Amino acid sequence: MTGYRTKAIDVRTDKEKAAACVAAFEANGQAPQIMTYDSDTKTEVHMNTDGKRVDVTAQNAEDNTAMGMGGKVGGRIPEACTDADPIPGSALPKDRRYKTQWNSQK
Repeated sequence: MTGYRTKAIDVRTDKEKAAACVAAFEANGQAPQIMTYDSDTKTEVHMNTDGKRVDVTAQNAEDNTAMGMGGKVGGRIPEACTDADPIPGSALPKDRRYKTQWNSQK
């Protein structure tokens, strides 16, 4: 056999993956403009805006889960990530990447 196929293995802990997702949408490390906290589930939700750009993150430190989403109001499909897939990408599944009235750039 002359060639090998390899696949990257993510060796980060669940906590590190969740933190990476949140950091993608809260890169400056400053306090969020809006924050809510659900004491029952211990989930924090942060929101920041910069002009028409809106970023929202949610994280639960107790179970190392997170979600992040950001995009421009009136813009294209936002980017999103979760602790299970911490690299931001299109919020639509790959099989739904087509132009419609609601996801086209104006």
